[in-house]
Order: sequence, then C-alpha cells, then structure tokens
Amino acid sequence: MLETLILSKWGNSMAVRFPKSILAKFNLAEGDRLQIVSSPDNSKLILEPIRETMLGEEKILTPRDWQLILDLLDNPPKPTERLLKAAQALRENDNELA
Repeated sequence: MLETLILSKWGNSMAVRFPKSILAKFNLAEGDRLQIVSSPDNSKLILEPIRETMLGEEKILTPRDWQLILDLLDNPPKPTERLLKAAQALRENDNELA
C-alpha cells in the first residue's frame, strides 16, 4: 500500500492528515498517540501507535527491543535446570488433575 501524505501548516507547527481508509486499517482515532521511529540511516520515518495495556500503562517497544526479541526467537537460550524441574512439576500436576 502506497499513500502520499502532505505536510500542512497548523498554527506554528506542521501536520499530516490521514485518510479515513488508513485510520480504519490501523484502528486509529482522534487523540491516539503515535511515536516516530527513524531507520538507522535516517532515510525513513516509521509511525507506530502507542497502545495502552489494560492497566493504562504504556508499552513501547524500541527497534532495539524488537531486535532482541527476534534474536531470542532465532537463538533461544537453553533452559536452566530450575526451569526444567518446574516444567516437569507442571506436567505431573496436570496429569494428576486429568
């Protein structure tokens, strides 16, 4: 999807207006907050909605956070002995309840 948006003067600032189709597609509404992330070479701007958790706390993942998540998915750490014991206890508990 390629959309062209135009910067317009709004008071002493500049603003971008989003078409209804974009707002609907990304479930955005007036008053929603967006954060701006730039690409490493500053050639691109990425607007990311700031979604709030049920407790009202903001959860913002930075590009570094996403990279760490992807690295962990590609190379998960080996489980510790403690984790293996906890998993075994859970399996045994589930078998007793069944």
